Amino acid sequence: MSRDLGSYTINSILRSNNRHFRLEKYAQWRIRGAIIDELRKSGPIPRSTHAKAKKIQEAIANFEQTYQRFPTEAEVANELGITVNQYANWLDQTRPLAFLSLDSPIDPDNLNESSLHEVIQDPCQNNPYEEICTKDLVALIEQELNRLPPVYQKVLTLYYIHGLTTKRNRSRFRPD
Repeated sequence: MSRDLGSYTINSILRSNNRHFRLEKYAQWRIRGAIIDELRKSGPIPRSTHAKAKKIQEAIANFEQTYQRFPTEAEVANELGITVNQYANWLDQTRPLAFLSLDSPIDPDNLNESSLHEVIQDPCQNNPYEEICTKDLVALIEQELNRLPPVYQKVLTLYYIHGLTTKRNRSRFRPD
């Protein structure tokens, strides 16, 4: 990111040679503009979403001013000239994002309380309780499978491990 901002800065300075401005003022103006443009481009919310949010706010304000009450979704959609479904999509797109620090305590008044990163489950990390339950279940299944007669064990092995269908298994165990 900083390398990109540096290249935009250099490009702005090089363009200033073609104009008849004081380099210092022109460079400040161009560099500031280039940095702001790049920050907008790399921001989490695109310009089109900002434009939609502004249109929604203007439509609501116009309606409130005209009718002296807060509009329904259908009335806002009508004011914008779009369908209610499109308006619902616009609302989903323009809903503000909230950024949370995972290291801050859950309750700011109680600093000894755990933080969010300790409470939120990581889907990539195994749950120790589930691992123990799975191990117990596997041990129980193995124990019950060992109690079966050898022919049944072979049928289950062929079906579940080797993927052979019941029809194919039947031909293997037919008496000659």
